[in-house]
Amino acid sequence: MAEAVFYREIRQIKQIHQPPKTIIVNTGASQGTLEDLKFPECAGGFSYKDSCQIGSVVSNRFIVWRAYGDVLELEEECLDYNLLGGSLRCQFQGSSVLDSVSIQETRSHVIVLVATIFSVHRLMFPHPARLSQQRSLGLSSNTEHSLPSIFMDGVQCNLSSPSNCANIAISGTTVSSFPYLATAGLTKEDEAMFAMTTRTGSIILVKLPPGGVQGIVMQHELKQSSMIQRLWSGLVPSVVRGSQEEASASLSICVHQVGPDHLIFTLCRDVKLRIWSSKSHECLMTADLLEYIADTARRCTPGSQDHQLRKAVLPGDGALLLAAFLCFSDGCQFEIFQPSRISGQYHLNHITTVHVLPAVLIDFTFTSTQLWSLWYSEQGEPLLECVPFNNAEGALRGSQVFLDAKKPVDVFFGGERDVAETYLEQIFRPGRFTLQAIAKAVTFFRRSALPPDSAIDAGALREQVVAAVDGETKTIQLQEEEEEGDGEEEVLYEAQVEAWKKFYVCCVQYNEVTMKPLGLVVDRDSGLVGIVRKTCVSFLRPCDPLEHFYMRDGNAAVSSADFMQYALANEDPLVCKDLLYLMESMKLFGSLCAKASDLYLNFESQLSAKVSPQAIADEIVMMVLPSLVQHEGQSDQTCLAEAIQGISSLPDAIDALLSVLDLAKGQPGGLDIDLSVVEMTRSHPSNQLLTSVSGVRLLSMCFAQQAETRLAICKDLLLLQTGVLQTGRSYGLSADTLDYLRSESIERTYEMLRAASALKWMSMTAPSGVNSNVLESNLRQLAVLQTSGLVQRTQMNTFGDSLSLAELFIDGIGGTLAHSLLIQNGFISEAEASSWKLVDPMVTIISQILWPISVSFLFNEFLVVKCQYQELLVSVASASGRAERLRWHCAWAARGDGAELCCNVLF
Repeated sequence: MAEAVFYREIRQIKQIHQPPKTIIVNTGASQGTLEDLKFPECAGGFSYKDSCQIGSVVSNRFIVWRAYGDVLELEEECLDYNLLGGSLRCQFQGSSVLDSVSIQETRSHVIVLVATIFSVHRLMFPHPARLSQQRSLGLSSNTEHSLPSIFMDGVQCNLSSPSNCANIAISGTTVSSFPYLATAGLTKEDEAMFAMTTRTGSIILVKLPPGGVQGIVMQHELKQSSMIQRLWSGLVPSVVRGSQEEASASLSICVHQVGPDHLIFTLCRDVKLRIWSSKSHECLMTADLLEYIADTARRCTPGSQDHQLRKAVLPGDGALLLAAFLCFSDGCQFEIFQPSRISGQYHLNHITTVHVLPAVLIDFTFTSTQLWSLWYSEQGEPLLECVPFNNAEGALRGSQVFLDAKKPVDVFFGGERDVAETYLEQIFRPGRFTLQAIAKAVTFFRRSALPPDSAIDAGALREQVVAAVDGETKTIQLQEEEEEGDGEEEVLYEAQVEAWKKFYVCCVQYNEVTMKPLGLVVDRDSGLVGIVRKTCVSFLRPCDPLEHFYMRDGNAAVSSADFMQYALANEDPLVCKDLLYLMESMKLFGSLCAKASDLYLNFESQLSAKVSPQAIADEIVMMVLPSLVQHEGQSDQTCLAEAIQGISSLPDAIDALLSVLDLAKGQPGGLDIDLSVVEMTRSHPSNQLLTSVSGVRLLSMCFAQQAETRLAICKDLLLLQTGVLQTGRSYGLSADTLDYLRSESIERTYEMLRAASALKWMSMTAPSGVNSNVLESNLRQLAVLQTSGLVQRTQMNTFGDSLSLAELFIDGIGGTLAHSLLIQNGFISEAEASSWKLVDPMVTIISQILWPISVSFLFNEFLVVKCQYQELLVSVASASGRAERLRWHCAWAARGDGAELCCNVLF
C-alpha cells in the first residue's frame, strides 16, 4: 500500500503586483457574441523540463494562466530568481477563450496555443535559456537576483500572420455549432494542431504551419455518424433541426502524440471514450466505460456535472495514462486506464477506480502515482484531495490535505489598546490580506472608484483605511446619539468598534473572493503542486512530523509504526504508541476547552498582553471542568478518559513530546552558529535556490505555519496537564505522576510555550519603517565591528507592511546560513534538487537559528543591523529573564566600544 503523506497549503500573498503588459488581438468577432456565449473562469499551469537542474535558469520556474471572457492572463513565476516583466494580459476581442490553454517548450521558444470560439492563435516567446545567452541587459538593481521574464518584451511574433492565427469555419449559426472545448499540441514538424469539439458531436481539427513559415492553414471536421443522420443533416435546415445535443458530443478532450500521428481522446455524453487519428481523420476506438462500473443499470443516469478526461505520461518509457471523471446521479468516481495497441487495434487496460464523496469538481490532474482533485464541498468550502495509487497493484490510501482556513472575523482586544491600533495591526499583519482586498474594502466604504494595482501603496492605503473607517464611525455615532442618547465617549467607543469590525469583515470577504480557486498545476519532476487562485498561486508542501500527527483528522488511521518512521524522538514502539494517545488526549481536551471558553481562541492574544500562561490555563480549565462533571456520560469525556488511560507512562510520553518540541534538543549550546560556513559554501551552485522574493516568502510562510503548530501543541499540552492535575484521580493516575506534572513537566511546557510564542511573534510582526539613509549609515557604522556576515544588502531593504521580521531575516543572513548548513549536512546534491524536498529541512534549520533557547544571539544582532530597536527590546525581553539579557549585552560589549555604546543606548 502506498505511503500516505499529509500536505499543507502555503498561500503566496503577493502584495506588490507588476502591472501586466496588455496586447489586444483582433479576432473579427462582435461583442454581442461574447455576451451570448458564457464560459466559466478556468486556469492551469506549465513547468519547464529542467526545473530540477541545479544552476539552470529554469530551476523552480513555471507559468500559470487564467482565462475569463475574452481575456487570457499569463504569469511567469520563479522561486530562485526575481523575474522582470513577468505578467502579460492578452485580450481576444469579442471571442471567449476556451479551456485547456496549451503551453509547449522547444529549444528556442516557449509557445502558447490558444483557441477561442472563433479563432486559434500561436503566441511565441523566447526560451529562458535563450534569454540567458543573450543577456547583456543593464539591470537597474539586484542583478544577482533578477532575470528577464519571457513575457518582458511581449509576443515575439506577428499575431496577425496566417502562420500564427486562423479563423474557424463554422458550419451553422446555432449555439451548438460553436466550439466549446479545445485541446492543442505541436507536431514534430512544429505545426500547431488544435482540436475543438461542438455540441453536435463533431470535432474541428485545425493545423497552423510551422512558426515563421508561409503555409496553408488546414481545417477538417471529424464526426462519426450514420447514413440517416447524414441525410437528415444535408436535407433539413439547421433551424428546423434545432440545437439538440447528440449523445456522441464530447464532454472532455485531450491529445497525445504517438509516432507521426496525434491521437485525439474524447469522453462523450454517452459515457464512451473515443480515439481519433489526426492523420487519417478516422475513429480508431470506441470503448464503453460503463463496462468498468459495477451496477451499470443503476448508475447510468447523468449527474449534475459533465464527465472529464485528463492524461499523464509515465516517466521512463513515456507510456500514456488516462483518468476519467464520471459523474452520475447517485455518485462520482475516477477511472484510470492505460491505452495499448495490440495487432493494430487500441484497447483500454483498467488500472484502478477511485470513489469520491459528493462535491462539485473544480479541476483535477494526476501523475503516474498520485491523483489530485480540487472541489467545492456541499457547504461551498474548497477541498483538495490526493490519492496515491500503485499502478501494479491498484492499492489506494488517501492523503489529507490541509487548505488555508478562512480568516476569523473576531478580533481580541488585549489590555488598554486603542481600537484602531488593534484592527490596523490585524489588517496589515504580514500574509493576512492582499492589498487589493483591503483597497476594495476602502472603495466599498467610500463608494469611490478603485485605483489600479500599480497605484496601491501600503503606507498610503493605511491612511485611506483610517479615513474611511473614521467616516463610517461618525455616521454610526450620529445614528446612535439620536436613537439612544447615551454618553458621548461611550457612544464614540461603540461606534469605533462597530465601524472597524464592519471594515475587517469586509476585508475577510473580499480576500476570499480574490482567493477563489480556479485550477491545479503539478510538476512531476520537481514535485511542485500548486493551486491557481484568482490573484495568486498557493503551493502544497508535505507536513512535517508534528503537523502530520497533530493536524490529522481523528478518523484517519495512524499507527505507532507510522510514527516511528519519522524517528521523532524515540524508536521504542511503546513510547510511540503513548505519543499517539497523548496527542489524541490533547486534541480532545482542547476541543472541549474551545467549546467552553472564548479564552481558548484568544490564548495567544492574552499572552501578548503579558498575562501569565498558567493564569490563562487555570481560568479556561475552571470553565471546562463543570461541563465534564455535569455531562460525565458524554462521548467526548469518555474518549478523553480512554485516551489518557491508554497511555502506559504519561511522564515518558510528555518527556518525548517536549523533546520533539525543543529544537535545541536540550542542548542550547549545540545551536551556536559559525558564520565561516557561509564562506566555505559560497561557490556552491545551489546557493540561488529559494532566494527570490517568492521563494523567501514561501519559506517564511512555512516557518509561520510550523511556529503556529508548535504553539498550538504547547497550548493544548499545558491545558491538558492543568486539567489532569485538577481531576487526576478520576483518570487513575498515581500520586507520583501528578507530582511529576506539578513540579517538572509544566515548567518545561512553560519554557517551550514561550519559545514557540517568540517564533510566532517573529513570523507575524512587521518591521518598523526605516529611512534608507539611516539604514545605510547604520551599516557603515557597524562595518567596523565583527559583523561582516550580517552587514549585507538584501532584496528587501525597503520595508513594507507585507513583510515580517522572519521574512526579512530569511532574505538576509538567515537564508544564507540555512543554505550553507543544508549543503554542509549533505541535503543538496550538486546534480539535482527539488525545492519541495528541501523546504522542510531548510525551515527546520531556520527555526533552529531563531530558537530563543540557544546560546546564539544572531537574530538580535540582525535586528540591530536593520535598525529594529523596538523589536530588539521585545525579542530580548522574550529571552529567559535578566540573565539572558545580560549575557547578550556582555557578548556584544566584548566586540568593542561601538557595540557597547549601542547596548548602553538600548538598555
